[in-house]
Amino acid sequence: MQRLNIRTLTLITLMSILVAGASAEATQHCDNSDRSILFISDLHMGLGRLSDNGWNPLEDFRWPHALDKFLARISRDHHDRVTLVIVGDFLELWQHPSVPCAYSQATPCSVDQMTNVAELAVSAHNNEFRMLGNFANRGENHLSIIPGNHDAALMVPQVWQVLSTALGGREGRIDLVKSGLWTDCDGTVVSEHGHQIGADLNKYPDWPKVVLGDRRTMFSPWGEWFVETLFNSTEDKYPMIDNVIPQSNGLAYYEGDHGAIGSAAEVARFILLNIFETSIAQKRQVLGPSGRGHEGWNTSRGRSFGYRLFADSLPAASYLRQRMLAENDPHFDELRKAFDDLAKDQSRLSEEQVRSLCDLLAIRAAQSRDARIRSCNEPSMGLAVQELSFAGDDELIKARLEELMGSAAPNVRLYVFGHTHQMDNGTTLSVKGENVRFINDGAFQRLIDERTLDSLIVKHQRPDGLKMSRGEAMRLIPLSELPPCYSFVQVSYRAGNSPSAELHNWKMAETDAEGSIVAPDSPGCADLLKPR
Repeated sequence: MQRLNIRTLTLITLMSILVAGASAEATQHCDNSDRSILFISDLHMGLGRLSDNGWNPLEDFRWPHALDKFLARISRDHHDRVTLVIVGDFLELWQHPSVPCAYSQATPCSVDQMTNVAELAVSAHNNEFRMLGNFANRGENHLSIIPGNHDAALMVPQVWQVLSTALGGREGRIDLVKSGLWTDCDGTVVSEHGHQIGADLNKYPDWPKVVLGDRRTMFSPWGEWFVETLFNSTEDKYPMIDNVIPQSNGLAYYEGDHGAIGSAAEVARFILLNIFETSIAQKRQVLGPSGRGHEGWNTSRGRSFGYRLFADSLPAASYLRQRMLAENDPHFDELRKAFDDLAKDQSRLSEEQVRSLCDLLAIRAAQSRDARIRSCNEPSMGLAVQELSFAGDDELIKARLEELMGSAAPNVRLYVFGHTHQMDNGTTLSVKGENVRFINDGAFQRLIDERTLDSLIVKHQRPDGLKMSRGEAMRLIPLSELPPCYSFVQVSYRAGNSPSAELHNWKMAETDAEGSIVAPDSPGCADLLKPR
């Protein structure tokens, strides 16, 4: 046996010490009880202010004072031992009219161009990035940034370097979640942005890879094209159009005043997505979480309804439904035609989706007792609403959790995501024999629902004394009048129990000296909590 010399023994000893030290550090770090974990998302920091110091119409994040006080409050309340996770769409890198690239085969965005776009956002929000860097450097705080679909380019090292430099965190205080999936130290709490759930229109086929094979060109999902083509062209005069929840309502209000925005076929596709994101939740509320959707519908009959298949699946009081059913309303002629075409096209509207819409028709008919709502089967079938049940988007989340538990997150018990901008207290699902709760943190952003928008309209009468339409309201009412509430999730650990999560709002106007932590449905905040 070869004898080990003194130098080799010394190296082995040092390596043993280092390994032991690393293990001890990992064990200490895995004591979640000694720190707090908070989640925010969807700030969408973009182009900032114009040369006259007014806000660029494409800028969504106009609330630096509220952010500053929020960071100070959570750091103080939790004794500077906070892990703050930004759950995607921290930056707005899809709206950049001065950089000539877009979602198309002709002019795809290059890595260099996206670096330029990131530099624009950093320049516009230097103060906010400094606040976050200072927060991360305070005490034992930490900042983790998960890329979302709007800032997926952060996955590219040279783009991330632009933001990292602006944040200025000390070594080890700020990290980019390069896998797209954040986990706590023992893997029980898992977070991602959410655009990889189901057949999302913003999904990346090889996430977290965001560049094409040439490594110089960015991949762009369909959702990027939608934002650049439809929202960019309208937000100049209607800055509130993407602050309305659900977002299909904002498009409907605009169309009610002007007619089709961009391609009616693309608007129809977007509205269909929102029907499944919002109406399905209401459907589950009526029918309960168990069982399956009714599979005996005559889908050919359902498709024959054309635009009525979509319109009647919406609540009776829905603005969009009312305008679609008003056939003498020329503003919606193109949209009705687009829905007629969509209903016939099995490549764009699957049989499963038709059955889900038929379920919704049955529910709406039972809720409103409106005989004009058609059934996907003859009335003689006598199907009772109670026979239907559908888990809707919970099933998509469950499928995503099964995927994660089979690979990157086998121990997940709490799943936090954002993306939809709508707060959701979630529920507990049985996934691979384990109970897993999910929760949506909403958006750290000022948003508004239909009811709250109507209350603002009452305060803003037109000069001629007439009531302004919702479309006019999106143009005339400034974003500063939207409720000053920004949602977040706080996770706590209790000995022997799974981690628990609570939704909150940070409520603070830019003119306030301090803010307050309030319930998600607190008076003075918009009604953005998803119904369950």
